[in-house]
Amino acid sequence: MKDKKNQYPVFALSITNMILRAFLQGLIPLYPFLMMKLTNKSSDVGIFLSLSYVMLFLGTYMAGVIVPKYILPKTMLVITLVPVAFAISGYGLSNSLFQFDFCGCFMSFFLGLHVCSNGIMMGYYSTVESVNKNFSSLAVSSLLATVLGGFIVGPLLTWLGYLHAFYLFSTVLILCTLFIFPLRQPEYLTAAVSPVRDTEKKAFKIDRNLWLLLIATLLISLLLYGFKMSISIMLKKRGWNIKDISILMAVGTAMALPITIWWGKISNYYNAKKLLFITFCCGLIAYSSLFFAGNYVAGIIGFGCISVVAYTITIPLMSLMFVWYDKKTLPRAQALSSSSVWIAAIIGFGVNGFAMEHLSEYSFITVGIAIALGAMVVLGRIKVQNF
Repeated sequence: MKDKKNQYPVFALSITNMILRAFLQGLIPLYPFLMMKLTNKSSDVGIFLSLSYVMLFLGTYMAGVIVPKYILPKTMLVITLVPVAFAISGYGLSNSLFQFDFCGCFMSFFLGLHVCSNGIMMGYYSTVESVNKNFSSLAVSSLLATVLGGFIVGPLLTWLGYLHAFYLFSTVLILCTLFIFPLRQPEYLTAAVSPVRDTEKKAFKIDRNLWLLLIATLLISLLLYGFKMSISIMLKKRGWNIKDISILMAVGTAMALPITIWWGKISNYYNAKKLLFITFCCGLIAYSSLFFAGNYVAGIIGFGCISVVAYTITIPLMSLMFVWYDKKTLPRAQALSSSSVWIAAIIGFGVNGFAMEHLSEYSFITVGIAIALGAMVVLGRIKVQNF
């Protein structure tokens, strides 16, 4: 009965996540094209993405501090969708690089608050038995969002024009609040907001294992966001257009769907480290595929493998953290884990633009492969204890 009672919250959180990410993930590889009328420098695109992810990091970190101590996650989910929607509509109105950067930063801060609150809410509706299934649902929704975004964002921008397409995206996001309103907070979550209960909470502590996990996640995430930016620029140099890149991303990402579903079924505390190692190997393969940028098959393999990193990594991470922390301290661990991803994006996007201007493609890709190997070494030092 309890699982049935939690079916709608899992559905609502997953569908909201999918719709939001469909637009945002669909936009990431297209930013070099969207900003073409404002700048022709790769470094400007990198700076824009870095600034955006600085705000994502701040929003994510803030969510871990204030949710649910000061604001319940349901409330945060609703109030953050509106500014995200307005910022997206602002993209279509921007006629200077500063305006475009401002919209990106404004949107990213509230997006960080929203995405982290979504994960916190999912954690509260999870048990040891259902955590993998629930976060697999969230991961699958994120993956489907990328596939959907790849098929619709590029074509809609082409067919409707930037202004009308961004107005459409923002309207749909505001309507997403209809999925969130029916959600009910678990009783213990509502009680946790009480100042009296705060004194009973266990102190949050970052131990050696979590430090190693955060460092490994940061390193592999450097490849994730480096790949997303670099492949768009490389394909653009080879004459690919915005529609073709969107479709390539969608087809490649769809390949990761069976693995994401499978991870949700088999992941547990004891095999989580092995699954993370396989995920990191996929990141290594994805970056290696850049040696063959412009080849359609290599592009599909690259997007497929990098999608395994992007959408399955949360499942084994949660398998570990759900055992390491209780539900009162878990939100802090979740926020730190997500923050390490955004820090990687800040570094990756900021450095990638300059690196691609000053390094050969061969040297650039070789550095990425070295980072992947370093992430595997750090992961290997994590100790999983038997209980």
